[in-house]
Parts: sequence; C-alpha cells; structure tokens
Amino acid sequence: MTTIDQLIKAMGNRVAACEDVIPRLEGERKTIMEKTAKIMKQILAECEEVKADLQSHIINVLDLTEGEMQEFIKKWSQVTDSVTQDVTKIFTRVDADTRISDALDVAFNLGAVDGLSHKAWVIDQMVRRLTRDDYDRWVEKWKDGSGTYEWDEGIAP
Repeated sequence: MTTIDQLIKAMGNRVAACEDVIPRLEGERKTIMEKTAKIMKQILAECEEVKADLQSHIINVLDLTEGEMQEFIKKWSQVTDSVTQDVTKIFTRVDADTRISDALDVAFNLGAVDGLSHKAWVIDQMVRRLTRDDYDRWVEKWKDGSGTYEWDEGIAP
C-alpha cells in the first residue's frame, strides 16, 4: 500500500467514525456532524481522483523522503484517531446529558401526579427519554420471561 493510499484510508476511517456518531445525535449537533462527514467525503473523493499526482506533490511541497512521509502519515493517523475518539466521547456525553435532562424534566413536571397508572406513565416517559431507540429492547430485557411481570405504560394524566 502506498503512502497516499494509507492517507486516503485514514481519511476514510475519519468519515466512518463521523457517520457512526451521527445516529446518536440530535438537532444542531447532528446537522454539524452530517455536514462534516459530507465535506470529508468530498475531500476524500477528490483525493482519490488525483492520488497518482498527490503523493509526489506532497513529498515535493513538504520536502520529505518516502520514509519521512510514512512517519508523517503514521503520526497524522494517531492524532486524528485521538481527535475522533475525543469528539465521539464529547458528543456521546452531551447526548447522555440531554437524555438525563429530558427524563428529569418529565419527573419534575409530572412526578407529583396522583394515581398509580399516572405514575407508571411518568416512569414510562422517563424511560423512553433515556433509552430512545432502544426502548422496546429495554422493555423486553426488563420482563423476566415468566409472564409474571408486564411493563405498564400507564395512562397520561
């Protein structure tokens, strides 16, 4: 694999990392990450088109030997891997904070309603906000399989 192929592969990995994070995001954060992935894909496509000339151009501009270029690619990949992991952690944490905040809002605004069926509804709404797309899987996991317990979605107050 040539040095430029390694660079293109590393860029492709960054695009994949962005796309992995997107489904876990909402609102403006999701829009920003989608735009970032789109721009990175465009850059990647352009690099693929000109890759025959790109390596020699980079080596000439940076005045690097092939070995130095290999070392540059290796360090660049390590840095971008680290940045990608940090960004993923930040977005994941922000998403978790949003879920917790949403669930606590439900508890704060509706937690004092009277009636067991209404309280069951509040708990269900909190679980929905915390689990989002994993709600059905969470409910199935909660059931013990014996039919003794059923998840109660409650009744809205």
